[in-house]
Amino acid sequence: MNDLQRSFKNMVTMYIVDDDELTEKKIDDQIDSLMNYLQDFEHRKQMVANEIEVMAMSEKCWKEADYDNYASLPKMVTEVNKQPAIFKQRNEKWLPKLQAAMSEAPTMFVFGAGHLIGEYGVLQLLRQAGYDVRPCLTPQKSVSGGRGI
Repeated sequence: MNDLQRSFKNMVTMYIVDDDELTEKKIDDQIDSLMNYLQDFEHRKQMVANEIEVMAMSEKCWKEADYDNYASLPKMVTEVNKQPAIFKQRNEKWLPKLQAAMSEAPTMFVFGAGHLIGEYGVLQLLRQAGYDVRPCLTPQKSVSGGRGI
């Protein structure tokens, strides 16, 4: 056991002294968990940096209504591909209800992003049913002149 592990052992022992079944194995398990976390820290930092980059790309695509590029982002592909049958089934089931609601009055629908994209996404299904589907973009507001919001 190295110095860092001994230090962790002392810390872990202090934090779990109220455990009625304090065992050497429990302490060692906590130390192993902490050591694994620290040894893998650079990889974890890179994962966070990658997630931030994906979120920035997602935001850009979403603000520009660029759903094709949004749909091709690895995160979205992964999410939709986890349960493609569920997305397809729900979207196809919703289509008649959407059409009925739209025939009665001006209507706005809100969906999770995974339901909008892809071959069986709500947007594509509505287009196939003959609807003209366009994004409703709002102008971006900016703060100028050094004044706060």
